[in-house]
Amino acid sequence: MRKLIILFLLPLLLQACSGKKKLPLGAKEGPQLIEKTVFADNSKDSFYTEKVNTGSSLHLLLGKVPNEFESRILLSYTSYPDTVDRVESAKITFHTLDVLGDTLSSSFQANLYKLMSDWDETEILEWNEVSGGNILIASAEVFPQVGDSIVFELPPDLVEGWIDTLGGEENYGVYLESNGAEFMTDFYSKEAFVTESPVMELVYEHNSVLDTVMIFPEKDVFVLDENLNLDENSLYIGKGVAIRSLVQFNVSEEINQNATINRAELILKINQEGSLFEGTGAADIVVMRATSEAPDPQDIEIDSTFSGYMGSVLNDTVRVDLTGLFQLWSFEDEDFVNYGLILQSLGESENLRRVAFYGSSADSTLAPQILVRYTLPPGDSNY
Repeated sequence: MRKLIILFLLPLLLQACSGKKKLPLGAKEGPQLIEKTVFADNSKDSFYTEKVNTGSSLHLLLGKVPNEFESRILLSYTSYPDTVDRVESAKITFHTLDVLGDTLSSSFQANLYKLMSDWDETEILEWNEVSGGNILIASAEVFPQVGDSIVFELPPDLVEGWIDTLGGEENYGVYLESNGAEFMTDFYSKEAFVTESPVMELVYEHNSVLDTVMIFPEKDVFVLDENLNLDENSLYIGKGVAIRSLVQFNVSEEINQNATINRAELILKINQEGSLFEGTGAADIVVMRATSEAPDPQDIEIDSTFSGYMGSVLNDTVRVDLTGLFQLWSFEDEDFVNYGLILQSLGESENLRRVAFYGSSADSTLAPQILVRYTLPPGDSNY
């Protein structure tokens, strides 16, 4: 009898087992690992320019970038010996660090003028503030050659006038401008190595004996005049004339609030056509967090509590790790409202560089994007 019952129930058990639902092929228990690309908001791209002070730069720029920039140099020397009876000779030597632009261009003439008004190297100087009248001191020919030295011989009576014990004239220094330039020469400034600084070599007489002294500038600066025509569909960072860009991403609409961000990487593609003397400029990118919004991007406040996110460059692509910030954005943390990112250069006053990036209106392979890798709790759904 027991055997008959078992034989009767066996088909029913087999049928019940065969009706059990199977897990979908490839399904895993535990968190879901997801990779997603978040593109920049096309309506929020913008950039702005801002003048910067160059008094602490290692560079002194002289010449022109045709149709875009022209640069002058201002210097002042004040540390003269108090034992000067007579100036025998004086000369200023500039050492070329780099050449910006067409290195096959012909030379240009550099003219040294006497400054007629005071100036402050710690302030932003406007182009029209540089006043030298028509008092030409000296001229020299500048060639597009790295490593060249340019020498200006100064009239001894001019220098004597600057020395308190002899002349006592107002000493505002000198300024240097180019004539006929098709390139820009990058000289070392007083912040550079002692052997490369624009030193004045003064030969003077004291008690009928000649002596020589090297006098370093008390202050120096380069002043830029710009005529920029930038593409409104691009993003930029810049030095010499600071260029900063705003880019925004709609994180809350793209990423589940319950997501754990494993990696978030900003990816920017360099547009070489819109860049200027790019060199290592892209590697100097700093990404800051905007902490407010404003109709004018220049009025947007930036988080000054940290030094920003640095990028890395490979070929024409810049990558910036934003994992920590992206996690806060995805949580919609009220202390980290997503007002976007400000792109700028490290050392904006150092020299002259511009890096252009494709904006959000570009093809999806070129537009700014954040590649996100994240996990969701079991059972939670992705957007």
